[in-house]
Amino acid sequence: MKKFLVIMAMGALTVAAQAAKPVVEGNKFFDNWAIGLNVGGTSPLLHSAFFPNTRLVTGITLDKQITPVYGLSFEGMGAINPVLNGYNVNHPSHTAFDRLTVMGLNRVNLFNLFGAYKGKPRVFEIEAVAGLGWGHDFACNDAGAVYNTMVTKVGANLNFNAGKLKAWTIAIKPALVYNMLGNTPACFDGRDAAWEVTAGFGYHFKTSSGCHYFTKVKTYDQNEIDLLNAKINSLQDQIVNKDNTIAAKDQNLAQVNDALNKTMKELEECRNRELPEATTVNSSDFDITFAQGSAVVADRDVAKLFAKLQANPNATVVIDGYASEEGSKALNEKLAQKRADNVKAALVKMGIAADRITAQGQGISTDYTENAWNRRCVCTINE
Repeated sequence: MKKFLVIMAMGALTVAAQAAKPVVEGNKFFDNWAIGLNVGGTSPLLHSAFFPNTRLVTGITLDKQITPVYGLSFEGMGAINPVLNGYNVNHPSHTAFDRLTVMGLNRVNLFNLFGAYKGKPRVFEIEAVAGLGWGHDFACNDAGAVYNTMVTKVGANLNFNAGKLKAWTIAIKPALVYNMLGNTPACFDGRDAAWEVTAGFGYHFKTSSGCHYFTKVKTYDQNEIDLLNAKINSLQDQIVNKDNTIAAKDQNLAQVNDALNKTMKELEECRNRELPEATTVNSSDFDITFAQGSAVVADRDVAKLFAKLQANPNATVVIDGYASEEGSKALNEKLAQKRADNVKAALVKMGIAADRITAQGQGISTDYTENAWNRRCVCTINE
């Protein structure tokens, strides 16, 4: 009896250990039920030849898998009454059965207990089985009466899980069945025990996850969850910052586009603007314009003129400098001459001989109605 209680306690501890850290889904109440049929034989454990005294046993089981390691079974088994010889020949039963047992069994999957559950049943697994129940003996005793008793079972299930879906299990089930009340007090007595070897065929119903077994899921502790949440929040902040950066760049791009559109509009207006009417315009190959009051000349201003002179070594150029009418006459005459001189100096600096260039100030120009066009040098090339 003590051995049996130890086995029951181990089963309870297994359930508690598995419940403390759920690692599977499909463990609702109506999940992981199975039904099975058992057929085999039973024979007394002691003082009897095994095969001559073997009786046919058959029955059904209803299984509930609590965790991948621990399960419960409800089993009903009946031993067929031998009519001509064997176990109850001296006290024959009055029915086709000479014994009926109904038991609740604890099952521990040793492969999943000592090895990690892989997410689906293995092809071959071993379960340790122990339980107790009620037995009814139909064979008459010496007084001619039937009797009830308490029975226990200790054994193993050698399971072969068949098919791709692992919906079917074929099992070899060796066990010892004890009549606990054969003596007083109740005890495990080999004289009141029998071998029982059966073959079982079981079908596993679908679970809520759609499979016929537990499906493995990853578990997280609270620290892992907190770290993941912090990382998610950090990523969300980065997304917000990037969105703000993109919005700012879009705004800057819009401002640049507005400025570009404005410039393009001004350019188009400039292209469409009519030139101011001229009263008398000197013939010129090149005109170089100046800002008001300025005689500054850049190399780019005379680049085309230089290229023309360089391409024609015998050509000479006459540079006539002009000023607009703003300011005094004397100042504008000096400014006109300085503009012509500066253009000549730029050409000489770039490599044109000075004797090929004539620079002369022409004073104030009123050729154009718009003074900006009168601040210029008129460059005439003679080839």
